[in-house]
Amino acid sequence: MISPSAQYMAAFRSGATSAVLMTFSAYPRKFTSVPLGDGDAWKFPWIAKIGAYKQSANDLDGSSSISNMSVTVLDLSNLITQDFPSVPGGFKGQKVTLQHGFVGLALAHWITFATLVVDTVSTDSDNTAYTFNLRDQSVLLQQQIYTTGANPNYYTSSKNPATVGPSNPMDLLTAICAAVQPALTPNAGAVAAYKAGLLSGAQIEFSLTHSETAKDFLSAEIMKPFGGYWFFNSLGQVTPYCWVPFQLPTVASSIAVSAIDQTNILKVPTADEAALVNQVDLTMEYNQNASFAAEDIEFQATSISLYNLVKSQTIDSRGQKLNFGCWAWVRLLANALFQRYAFFSPTYDVTTFMAPAQGGAAPQNLPPACLELGDHVFLSGTGIKNRSTGLIGLTSRLCEVKSFSKDFGKKTVELGLLDKGWLQALSPYEVAPDGTPVYASASSAQRATYAYIGSAASGTFSTGAANEVIY
Repeated sequence: MISPSAQYMAAFRSGATSAVLMTFSAYPRKFTSVPLGDGDAWKFPWIAKIGAYKQSANDLDGSSSISNMSVTVLDLSNLITQDFPSVPGGFKGQKVTLQHGFVGLALAHWITFATLVVDTVSTDSDNTAYTFNLRDQSVLLQQQIYTTGANPNYYTSSKNPATVGPSNPMDLLTAICAAVQPALTPNAGAVAAYKAGLLSGAQIEFSLTHSETAKDFLSAEIMKPFGGYWFFNSLGQVTPYCWVPFQLPTVASSIAVSAIDQTNILKVPTADEAALVNQVDLTMEYNQNASFAAEDIEFQATSISLYNLVKSQTIDSRGQKLNFGCWAWVRLLANALFQRYAFFSPTYDVTTFMAPAQGGAAPQNLPPACLELGDHVFLSGTGIKNRSTGLIGLTSRLCEVKSFSKDFGKKTVELGLLDKGWLQALSPYEVAPDGTPVYASASSAQRATYAYIGSAASGTFSTGAANEVIY
């Protein structure tokens, strides 16, 4: 989630003119989409056209993708052409920061919505403009890593294998970011949170007989086996996201769709269904014979019986070892995956305005431009088809952002949402540590934190509920 300042939010709600700023890592001119006033004379309002910034999660493959983006800038008085000889690489390979703000808002309070790299520069508009074609930094992850084995003087091979780990998956993600050149920056906050939380006890270990492509290794061996994917956040940092829940999500935004003419909605969201996954096949304990010595197959019996269909998620994990507790992990992974995909979870395509219309209702929630992959929203709408109830309409349905398209030219944001209403019904409880008082003597905070098991005779928990979910 991109965190806006109070000043940005105030400008957002005021209906001020929206603007985009493009800054280069090794070029002094900064281009904007609209004039920003006399105090910002060092910025040039030459952006003639800006493409949509699109990103999507490939959550079952452990990865994500960013579509190439283009920004067309006027070459006023041929000044950019005159700059070319002095610009390193003729712009190619330079890091570009794209920011969004409003006229009258100090630059310090603008949000950064994308950090990309110049791929090519094309002449445009009858030689009156240049189009900067931008791409993400995943090209750096095409590099080979673990190229030398135990003997660093020789390439990795069956006779000179490279031992990696045992390590926490987040430590390996950080190491991969450092191994490519130039080095990529990991999202330190997300890495630390997972290392201290969901993946605190996780370990993986590899004995590699050949070098690995950084991107494939990161996706298939680190994120996919642990129920997640990686993506580049707005600052260009490699960010892990696990869809296995270990706490209730922090809801970043509430998108209200009470009527199709509401000021921040362009059209009624389209409801559809996600793909089916009701079986998980995870192989582990990879050995020197290049084979897996252990396999666990988990299936969702209710889903299979209901649909008479079986769709499997296959995970070949060379790093998971039996002595690292992977039997327990795969069952946790399968349960979360079945909650997510075993019952044709609804999906929603939502198109919202980037800012409220002039004179319209001033929304109090997070602007859609601030949403990133993995963020959560509450979706409501009287016009949305609800297949679960057979009625029309949703009310505060918890959803996860799986894709977005931020179009700063049209000033719209298209969101691809996955319904996670099942998570709304759960309460995250922990196993009580030694010394915790019994339910009758426990504080309200302890009762909210720990699941107190009740009488076997009554079949209920101490809360009186028939069941409490621990995850």
